[in-house]
Amino acid sequence: MPREPVATRALKRAEPDAGKAVKSDKAPVKRKRSTKASKVLDEEEGSTYYLLKTEPDDLSADRLEAAPKGIATYDGVRGFQARNYMKQMKAGNQVFFYHSSCKVPGIYAMAEVVAEAYPDHHAWTEGHKYYDPKRLMVDLQFKRKFNPTLTLADLKQHATEGLSGMPLLNQPRLSVQPVTDTHANFIFEIEKRLSK
Repeated sequence: MPREPVATRALKRAEPDAGKAVKSDKAPVKRKRSTKASKVLDEEEGSTYYLLKTEPDDLSADRLEAAPKGIATYDGVRGFQARNYMKQMKAGNQVFFYHSSCKVPGIYAMAEVVAEAYPDHHAWTEGHKYYDPKRLMVDLQFKRKFNPTLTLADLKQHATEGLSGMPLLNQPRLSVQPVTDTHANFIFEIEKRLSK
């Protein structure tokens, strides 16, 4: 009869109940979160809308529109939370194209994800500013310009009502963020009102 590996036998001596189901009278601990936070987080799961921040000097709405077939890469994403959101993005998801670090930050265009997250072209290029194996990017296709541009100031006016809980207004440094259907529809309503 074959003998058990030494490591396995030693483990059993140290932990006699190893490998056996352990019963407990204690009820599992449930983490609580506020009703407001729960609603936002639940709606984010399987989101079909995202907001991507870009500096116009790197990739502007005009440059995206002028690219061949209106397609360009959105790259340089490294932050843990932003990277995880990018991994969730699916081809066909709609994107609010947001200009940041500029004179008038805001939503300038709509785009669509046409290639899901893959390693950044420069992730393995030593010496490049994007040298980091964790960096990811997606391909976006231009859909239309926002008319008018929805500035950050416009959006902040609705921070306590229609856009309450929106990451853009609560986590201003997050470059990739999901947008709930409720928030997306409200943003389209603001655009519609301001265009009249």
